[in-house]
Amino acid sequence: MNRKKRLKTPSPALMIVLTLLLLAMAATAFAAGAMAQEKPKGSKWSGTDTIVEKFAEDLGGIRAREPFINTDQGDLLLFLFALGGFGAGFTSGYLWRTLFAEKQRPVDV
Repeated sequence: MNRKKRLKTPSPALMIVLTLLLLAMAATAFAAGAMAQEKPKGSKWSGTDTIVEKFAEDLGGIRAREPFINTDQGDLLLFLFALGGFGAGFTSGYLWRTLFAEKQRPVDV
């Protein structure tokens, strides 16, 4: 007998995950493109950080301080993202069968 193998339709959970992944990639690409545009130095639109810092200093007498963990030094920010990716990958790999493969069957009493 010549039986054709049918492709399994993906589960709704997998379709949702893939859709969210695609949307996240599109949003990241859009944000990277928007951030790549340079503003002229004498621009009327300054960043909100400078405006908020000015009002905080004028009204409350609060000055900006150095952050506790300065991620601008070297590759610390890259390391933190890699560490988070490792943790997320380990967790999703550990729970892969629970998330996508196994289906809970009702117990007959």
